Amino acid sequence: MTGRGIYELAIQLLACKNSNGSDNPDCADYVSRAPALISILLAENLKTDRLLRNDYSVRSLPISHLDEKVNCHDLVSHGILPFGLASLLVADEDPELSHSLYERYLINIKNIKETVTAISHQIADCYKFNG
Repeated sequence: MTGRGIYELAIQLLACKNSNGSDNPDCADYVSRAPALISILLAENLKTDRLLRNDYSVRSLPISHLDEKVNCHDLVSHGILPFGLASLLVADEDPELSHSLYERYLINIKNIKETVTAISHQIADCYKFNG
């Protein structure tokens, strides 16, 4: 998914689309702020992304514009990032809506982490007792 896809999902959550599908003029600055905010959210959700991929070598790569591909698991890009982005975009204009979206963001992180199954590993005894 690209940054624009995450942005569009966030804009839908905020109901910032006109009937013809264009962005509401009140939301004009959102496009310029979104790439930096998405990059912050990617870094914040790196641990969750690594858990979902079962790959701890994955790095968080920032984006500089909305048309760049976002390097994360689909559950992160579709289920977590849009809520975080929407929350951050309206933080100054509508703190109550921002708080509500942020709570949903945190709930989605928790719910998605719960889908990750545990992996059984042999435990190595590093402190051998000779007594």
